Amino acid sequence: MAEVSIIVPVYNVENYLSFSLDSILNQSYKDIEIICVNDGSTDNSSFILSRYAEFDSRIKIINRPNGGLSAARNTGMDAVESKFILFVDSDDYVSPLLVENLMEISKAHNPDYVSFNNFVLMQNTRKLYLSFCAVENSLENKLLYEQNLPASILSDIPLTAWSKLYKTEIIKENNLKFVEGIQYEDGPWGYEYFCASKSFVFTNTPLYFYRAAREGSIMMKKDASTLDVLTSLKLGDEIMKKYGRFEKYKESILKLNIDLVFFHYNRLSGDVKEVYFNAAKKYFEEFLSFAGPNLQLDDAKKNNYLKLFLNCSYTEFERAVHNA
Repeated sequence: MAEVSIIVPVYNVENYLSFSLDSILNQSYKDIEIICVNDGSTDNSSFILSRYAEFDSRIKIINRPNGGLSAARNTGMDAVESKFILFVDSDDYVSPLLVENLMEISKAHNPDYVSFNNFVLMQNTRKLYLSFCAVENSLENKLLYEQNLPASILSDIPLTAWSKLYKTEIIKENNLKFVEGIQYEDGPWGYEYFCASKSFVFTNTPLYFYRAAREGSIMMKKDASTLDVLTSLKLGDEIMKKYGRFEKYKESILKLNIDLVFFHYNRLSGDVKEVYFNAAKKYFEEFLSFAGPNLQLDDAKKNNYLKLFLNCSYTEFERAVHNA
C-alpha cells in the first residue's frame, strides 16, 4: 500500500493530461499511487490513461459516468487506503518535490492540515505568476493549533482542494465529502476539513501550477452556473457556524468572499450579470444579518465594494464600478 494517494479527476483534457501525469510520475518521492477517475470523458483522455497505466503500475483507473468534479473526487476518496491524500486537477501540473516536501513537513510535525502555495499559469498569455496567498513569515512552517491561529488566516491561504495535504483518517472519521451537484465546491470542502483539523502547518513554498483562463474550465464559464459561487459561499458559512468558528473568522471570510464575488461579477455580461448581482446583494445582506450589520473591514476597497453591493441597484453599481 502506498503512503500517499494522488486523486486525479479526468474529464476531456486530452491536451493537458499527459503533461499532468508526467509531473506526478516524476515525483522525487516514489511511494505514491495515482488514482485517475475518468468521469465519462468523450475525447482521447481514456486512451491516454490506458497507455500510462500500462507504463506505470502506480496508476489506477476508475471509470464512471459523468457526474462532475465533486462526484469524481468522492469516487477517488472511496478507493483510498493510504495514509495521505492529495488532489491534482488533470489540466494542472505539480513540482517534482511536491510530495517529498509535504512528507518532510508531515514527519517533522504530524499536523492534521498542511497548506501550500502555488503558481498561476495564465493559459491565454503563457505568463506565470506566484499566487498572492501567503501567511506571515512568523507563522510559516510551524506547528500551530486552532487557538493559535490568527483570525485573518482564511484570507491568507487558498481554499482550493488541490493546495492541501490531507490525512485519510480525518476524512473517513468525519465522513467528509465534496458537495455534488454544484460547481465551485472547493469552499465548503475546505472549511469542513479546516474545522475537522486540530493542528496546522502552512508553507508559502509554491508546489503546484494552476492553469487559469483555460477554455472549457469551470472558472471560465459565464452562464447561470456562476450562481453556484453564492451557493458555495452560503454552504461555507453554514459549516463555520456549525463548528462554532464563524464568529472568530467572520471578517476573514467576508474579505475573501467579497473578492470571490467581485471576481466572478467582472467576468459576466448581459442578463446573467444582473441576476448574479441581485443574488450577491441578498447574500451579503444575509451574511451581515448574522455577523452584525456594523461589521467593518480593515480594507477600504473591500468596504467600499460591500457598501455598493448593499446600497446600489444593479445600474448604479455598474456605473460606480466603471467610474472607479
